[in-house]
Amino acid sequence: MKAQTKHWIDSADYDWQVTHHMLKSRSHIYVLFLCHLTIEKLLKACLVELTTREIPPKIHILPRLAELAGILHELPEQFQPLLAELTSLQEKTRYALEPNAPPSSYARDYTLQYLKRTEALRKWLKHKLTSANS
Repeated sequence: MKAQTKHWIDSADYDWQVTHHMLKSRSHIYVLFLCHLTIEKLLKACLVELTTREIPPKIHILPRLAELAGILHELPEQFQPLLAELTSLQEKTRYALEPNAPPSSYARDYTLQYLKRTEALRKWLKHKLTSANS
């Protein structure tokens, strides 16, 4: 595994740990943001590991990152819409696109749904990265 790939994976793992701390503190807006960030970093790890690019582009659009990494069409069907949904949520949480919605407006059940789906995608991406070296 390339050193740069390991860097992206380690960073994603750290963000995933922070996600659970944010959940305990009921900071749901940050849980959703970190779900996106975790997947973004794993897709950048895939891009570095599976292509000839050494440095991934500075973009946050998950479907585009998956396409650049060459894995968009390999993703199981249930993950395709999740990439777009997490990208949209990231924009709302990062840029406060709903200015009248307080950070607490994201309900726990809503947040847990995304956490569970993100965990499944996270596992799939990590498996993809480890099997690339087998």
